Amino acid sequence: NASLELLRNVFIGIGGIVVFLIAFTFITATFVVPAAAKSLEEDTRRLRPGLWEEYEAKLNEGETMAQRPDLLQELGKIMQPVILNEFDKVGNEGAAPTTPPASTTTAPKVLKVDDQWSD
Repeated sequence: NASLELLRNVFIGIGGIVVFLIAFTFITATFVVPAAAKSLEEDTRRLRPGLWEEYEAKLNEGETMAQRPDLLQELGKIMQPVILNEFDKVGNEGAAPTTPPASTTTAPKVLKVDDQWSD
């Protein structure tokens, strides 16, 4: 009888895993892939004009890029280094200088700020 209980628990565990995988796949296909496709579209149109249209031309009638993960993945591989270079470029433009300007080498002045909670 104990072995039947163990077998029942194993089947329940396997069933739970299957249900989780189905739900995960549904959520990914419904929300994550379309959001990724939209983000990739925006980046591709901004950084490589015309490339998105080239990949849209590969779609069958009525298809979207979110329905064609093979094209989405291929375009993502092309755009990944472009997007990373753009990210680095933007990040470096806003980076702090490595050496402070000569005017900031003096000790900073401390300003007194009124505290609304003190009496």
